[in-house]
Amino acid sequence: MRILSSLAIAAFLLALAFPASAQSIITRVFDAQNNSGETGLVSITPNAAGNGITVNVSVVGEPANGNQPMHIHTGQCGPTLGPVYKPLQNVVDGHSVSNVAGVSVDDLMRGTYAINIHRGPGPLAAAPYVSCTNIHNAAGKT
Repeated sequence: MRILSSLAIAAFLLALAFPASAQSIITRVFDAQNNSGETGLVSITPNAAGNGITVNVSVVGEPANGNQPMHIHTGQCGPTLGPVYKPLQNVVDGHSVSNVAGVSVDDLMRGTYAINIHRGPGPLAAAPYVSCTNIHNAAGKT
């Protein structure tokens, strides 16, 4: 819990470092899945180039020397998780930063999307999910 509190503070400070824009900044907490114990934070911000988003992820509980595939999926965490919408950089040793062109923070908030982390490496079909967070939850909370 102490690590998550530290991550939340870091995400808040990161959000303050970006200038205000018409787009918002999304910060979400990952929930562990399949008894993985892997949790963490994601911050999604407009990227510096102005043509997409930057997805910054910090995960705790990832196995040593971890290298886990991660994607933005359509749908929500759980049984309604849909196909991959946008691939993201793997989570390596608890961290990942991805620049994704062609999508905005506002696009993600208008749709129904989740970020999902797979156990890895290896074929995705054989690797269960270890952590997930909804970008815009079904209740409409942001």
